[in-house]
Amino acid sequence: MAETRLNLEFADLVIEILRKQGLGIRTPPDTSKSRADFFVDGKGNSPFAVGEVKIYRTVIVPAAPILRAAKILDTVRAEEKAERGFLVVGNAIAEPVHERIKSEHPALLFLDIKFLNYLVQDDPELAAKLDSFVQTKSAFSEPSSQEKEIAPVEIDLKNIQGLGGLLKIPTAVLNPGVKLAQNLSEISPGKPWREFENACLEALKYIFQDDLVSWSSQNSTETGMSRFDAIARVSSRHDFWNSIVTEFGSRYIIFEFKNHADKIKQGEVYTTEKYLYRTALRSMAVIISPFGPDPNALTACRRALREHGKLIINLTVSDLKSMLTAKDNGDDQNAILVDLLDDFLMKLEA
Repeated sequence: MAETRLNLEFADLVIEILRKQGLGIRTPPDTSKSRADFFVDGKGNSPFAVGEVKIYRTVIVPAAPILRAAKILDTVRAEEKAERGFLVVGNAIAEPVHERIKSEHPALLFLDIKFLNYLVQDDPELAAKLDSFVQTKSAFSEPSSQEKEIAPVEIDLKNIQGLGGLLKIPTAVLNPGVKLAQNLSEISPGKPWREFENACLEALKYIFQDDLVSWSSQNSTETGMSRFDAIARVSSRHDFWNSIVTEFGSRYIIFEFKNHADKIKQGEVYTTEKYLYRTALRSMAVIISPFGPDPNALTACRRALREHGKLIINLTVSDLKSMLTAKDNGDDQNAILVDLLDDFLMKLEA
């Protein structure tokens, strides 16, 4: 009985959350024979969507029950002549299960616990209620070691947006680059360097989340005498990064953050160049600064490539903001790097 009560109370909370989103939600009367937990009103006699709410006493939902719930909901959707079905789960859904349901039931829309948390992040009262349910549900059982290893699937925001603005997704969720760019704007050139470093690193991880992995910051060289700011490994299929690996022999990319009040001097370039070794598959570095390099620093970058095969690219904070915008908009954030590299190579003298 406790589990049934938990499901009913959770369904009430989900309906409250969706109504706060402006959806026309109605529940079937007690005498109804409908198997739907709720309906989303549409135009005409048929509902736009039917909804099913589930909450399981486990952290990660096993495949069998969630696949069965999806199949039943899709059948109910067809019976009710609804365009969509909302499968709302108060748990995390493992990616393989999510992908299978998405493939087999394309008319269904998934709202798992992660996405529900997104929806209520601007409503403290609803957020507290949702958190209470998570705590109540978790109290029934501890996650197994296998469950702990399964990462929840990322939210399919494009699918959500494809509903014509049906749900009011917080701007920070749809456009995380906006907040990251704001963080960069709030840091004045000069000091504080630590805040600048952290803001740049967060921005880079978002921009290159599909291109670079294994991020590590504040790394010392073998002797411990020098320290570079961050390093990441290329894992991209993009043409730009493929050329960095194949043409420049760099599987690892070093990043240096210089929050200088003036343009970068050649001394900073020489310091960065010391960290680069082609034999270590580490021959590319990116220097990020507010205003970019001065002429002497740019000359030093060209000499490093011409004489030693070491590629040093300079990005300004403005470049970084443009890449964040491109990432948010679904454009190619690497296009800026492509243009910078083309310009750099075409002006390189023998």
